[in-house]
Amino acid sequence: GTKMGDNCIIGPNVIFGKNCEIGNSCEFSNTLLYDNVYIENSNKLDWCIIDENVHLPENFKGKECFITRTSKNDLEIIKIIVKGNKNSSAI
Repeated sequence: GTKMGDNCIIGPNVIFGKNCEIGNSCEFSNTLLYDNVYIENSNKLDWCIIDENVHLPENFKGKECFITRTSKNDLEIIKIIVKGNKNSSAI
């Protein structure tokens, strides 16, 4: 199952995959985490999709993005537009 650190805030519409590890003081809303995601302390994610086997460093902030790994195991962050969200912007 998923291991959750202390003082995390889980907002609406959050789904955790299998075997995720979440650090302390993280905030999530409108976010999907696939299996085997590792998130260090003090991350904040809103309207994000996190691909399987991704490791996010401490203090990472993501909004309206898809996060995956490249073939070289680097993080790849792809901006997405959330329809109906007044704060959306295209890059």
